[in-house]
Amino acid sequence: MENNRSLIEAHQKRTEWTNKLDFYQDELLILQKELYKTVDAHPDLPSIIEHFNEYRSIIKKKLDKIDELRFSLLLAEKQLNREMQDQPGAQYDDFLQFEINIESFKNQIRRFIAKNMK
Repeated sequence: MENNRSLIEAHQKRTEWTNKLDFYQDELLILQKELYKTVDAHPDLPSIIEHFNEYRSIIKKKLDKIDELRFSLLLAEKQLNREMQDQPGAQYDDFLQFEINIESFKNQIRRFIAKNMK
């Protein structure tokens, strides 16, 4: 009975993480569109283009990280052995670090976009 409860809790946690990853992915894609609008508004400013390229690269890396985290969640969900259910710590730490990084990045890119939009 206790084992079933821990399996259900682990599944619920992974579902929550997956939903958050979907949300972050959508947010990044929206920010990417705003970033393109910003560079289109200032196609002649090298500093804007330089920031655009940097932010575009960061967004791509973050989207890749989302895919990586999503894949690890899928693998963990498929593994029904007791060891995986008892050790969600490393996966949880990786997810929390990603959340901290993406929140900081979103604030940074929003400031850039707000400052440089026409």
